[in-house]
Amino acid sequence: MRVLITGAMPDRINNNLMMRNYLVAGFSEIIGADNVKETDLFLCEDLTGTFKPDLVIVFGSCMPHESEYGALRQTCTKHGAALIFWLHDDPYEFDYKYKVVDYADAIFTNDRWASRHYGRDRVFHLPMAAHKEAHYRPLSGEKTIDIFFCGVAFDNRTLMLDGLKSVLQEYNTQIFGDGWDIGRFPFTKNKRIPNKQLSDYYAASHLTLNLGRNLHYANKCYQLTPSTPGPRTFEAAMAGTVQLYFADSLEITDYYEPDKEIILFDSSRDFKEKVVELLNSPEKTAAIAEAAQKRTLRDHTYTVRAKELLDIMASL
Repeated sequence: MRVLITGAMPDRINNNLMMRNYLVAGFSEIIGADNVKETDLFLCEDLTGTFKPDLVIVFGSCMPHESEYGALRQTCTKHGAALIFWLHDDPYEFDYKYKVVDYADAIFTNDRWASRHYGRDRVFHLPMAAHKEAHYRPLSGEKTIDIFFCGVAFDNRTLMLDGLKSVLQEYNTQIFGDGWDIGRFPFTKNKRIPNKQLSDYYAASHLTLNLGRNLHYANKCYQLTPSTPGPRTFEAAMAGTVQLYFADSLEITDYYEPDKEIILFDSSRDFKEKVVELLNSPEKTAAIAEAAQKRTLRDHTYTVRAKELLDIMASL
């Protein structure tokens, strides 16, 4: 088995290249590094001809206008390779599915609810994951932050923080990202954190706030609500923090057991009660962090996801 992995957009505009690297490492662990290659989308046709892969996996977002796959489809057909798309921005870019559905031998999407709206056969749900080498941190590290969050100040998040503000101000809360009103939220800072460094912050935090986003670039067709947790959920768990997850979708319980591997909340009052309990129960907090990390190592790595993809393709 040979696998060629490329971006769904050209590398020069791809801000998520590190995620492709994690996926390459996952496949390499299963079928051997010599049987896995990665390349820029613009070079994929040539490498398909020379490397002769069994699977060509197009990974990422197909939204940019440079993302066009007709020639790659022809090349895969010529050389007997299956063309697979693994899209990681559903449902936020769901309306761009027209760019891939007529070319794909199979489609994998990060979001379960979105997977049910493609209207095609061979569409499968495959969530994001964590990568041990990038995101794992020892549980013995010092905790210097009470409550942590990193993300863009989307409207739903600022509204949520308005409700949680009185609690967050009582503790050593650190929130990083773009677009935060520091006057409104004095515990925020407009600072981007690289993915690998982000895990250091998770590991140094007793609690990590997990809030999804509601910014949809192209989701007008069905106006789908996201159901599957994003990659940072798995990355934070791998780093050894306890996540306080806003329960806007109960699909999270398919990945982590509530109260044992993750903490769910659905109101500001619920949030306050759980913060007080957890920060006053270091043994319980440590046990939840350890359980979440173990679950992630077992079930939610890119190696596990790569095996799931290969098993599905072998069954077709």
